[in-house]
Amino acid sequence: TSPLVGKLISLLDGNEIAAISRLNSQSKYGSNVISRLQYVKENSKGLQRLNELLIRDLNRVTKRLLYVGGLQPEDIFIGVAAGNTTMQHLLLRFDPRGIAQAPFNPVSTDGMIVKAGDVGLEVHPEALLYVMPTRSGYIGGDLISAVLASGAAEQDDQMILGMDLGTNGEIFLGNRKRLLTCSAAAGPALEGAKISQGMIARSGAIEGVSSENGDFSCRVISNIKPKGICGSGLVDLAAVLLHTGIVDHEGLIQPDLENTNSITKARIIERLGVYDFLVAGADESLDGKPIYLTQQDIRELQLAKGAVAAGVKTLMEEMGIGVDDIDRIYLAGALGNYVHPLSAMRIGLIPRVRPGIVQSLGNAASTGASMVLLSKAHWQKANDLAHSIEHIELSTRLDFNDYFVESLNFPEENLW
Repeated sequence: TSPLVGKLISLLDGNEIAAISRLNSQSKYGSNVISRLQYVKENSKGLQRLNELLIRDLNRVTKRLLYVGGLQPEDIFIGVAAGNTTMQHLLLRFDPRGIAQAPFNPVSTDGMIVKAGDVGLEVHPEALLYVMPTRSGYIGGDLISAVLASGAAEQDDQMILGMDLGTNGEIFLGNRKRLLTCSAAAGPALEGAKISQGMIARSGAIEGVSSENGDFSCRVISNIKPKGICGSGLVDLAAVLLHTGIVDHEGLIQPDLENTNSITKARIIERLGVYDFLVAGADESLDGKPIYLTQQDIRELQLAKGAVAAGVKTLMEEMGIGVDDIDRIYLAGALGNYVHPLSAMRIGLIPRVRPGIVQSLGNAASTGASMVLLSKAHWQKANDLAHSIEHIELSTRLDFNDYFVESLNFPEENLW
């Protein structure tokens, strides 16, 4: 939805030759799939416009990959596409409007094999494009790819929890015996959107925060002065503020802390009748403007992490297990690749488990697509998974609403 990633892979040895990413040009019509579905609904040429933007972006990615690999378009004769169900519909020019309203039905959930040229990709005229199967309107080819990459469906005894953390929190739980999945509408906060000075994870984004000697230090992508905060930085910052007591378990910034030193107190600023936290002063930021974490930003984070946590609890309830029964947690997606497991646990985004069992899957959608590219057995496995996974529709579950309300507050106990 936000970044588009392309990989060039040699079929001679399976090696990755190059990888390129770029911001999805569709973002101008909304940061999430819901707003893009709305755009298609309200504009007679909406589907055509979003499709054209996507194909143009994909061809730019392909052109750059070919340049790095020293190849020509005619050298590409097979491709695999994995994305959420809406993005795959926009790629194939399928009308996605059914995904936007109950019962959230896509045009098709089948894996597709089409001519890449018919889609508009500038590769060999006879090249084939494999488009990953999906499970439902909100469980797309990206999550099927993540399940493939995790190996969860090959596990006989271990209980695997997988979380693709982006605009939607797509979650799976189980093993070979039974696999459940759901999609929690986390909103764009976990990708830095709807945060007052949020941004996607690119140069100038605060991606990590730590507290030492009573003051805060930030890790910034490209090691330059910060421009804003991305998802992993937001989670880290919230965890540090909770740990130090500056934010309480209800999410309120506390201005009158007894044990807070003068350096930290100076960062708690009253603006428009509420308290915000100064992350970087005007002299510390790239554009000379102060960077704040506002009280409203914390509320947005609570809504996002509450939805994800409630989705996990709903699947655990359906599976009949507790936190202690989880053997491994895999994190994927725009946030999952970079978020610190302890920070994610501290804010209640993921269950509190031994940190050692939490592992990043990297770009799991891309990994799964690469597996399919290199093995017809994995293509068949992906299609089998799309049919066998049990999808839990959260909008029909009363327990999800209860868990969501329960999960809005932050955990009261520190981890260390």
